[in-house]
Amino acid sequence: MHAFEPSGTVRTFRSGGGEVTLWFPGGELVAGRVEGHVRGGLAIAAFREIDRHTASHPFPGRGFIDFSAMTAFEWDARMTLLRWNLAHRRQAQRLDLLSETWLAHMALRALGTILGDRLVSHENRVTFEAAYASALGRHAGVSGSIAS
Repeated sequence: MHAFEPSGTVRTFRSGGGEVTLWFPGGELVAGRVEGHVRGGLAIAAFREIDRHTASHPFPGRGFIDFSAMTAFEWDARMTLLRWNLAHRRQAQRLDLLSETWLAHMALRALGTILGDRLVSHENRVTFEAAYASALGRHAGVSGSIAS
């Protein structure tokens, strides 16, 4: 099984007690880990990085985000998340989220309304990491570019 750890192109953003680490392990996959207090500027930086990456790579229609270490999610950050997903909802294939706290579940409700059945919320790391490993395995079977 593939652990949910950064691989491929990795970028980390820090601001105001929060941190977002994004990685693009290949193909149309993007993954990320969100920690601490997420403010608007941090969310903007993360989504700009996805857009920057997309300028020269396929749109990452399959995403995995671990919100389990997030402690706060400011209104401006929520609105950035909402606006970006509204703009890209037709390109999204599926978004798997790990959220073990009520705070994360509250922050993700609006996103679930937009993405509908394309949003899968995992309440435990086992199912989240299994879905990630499966997606990496499918990508490796297609391109052969991801190592175990």
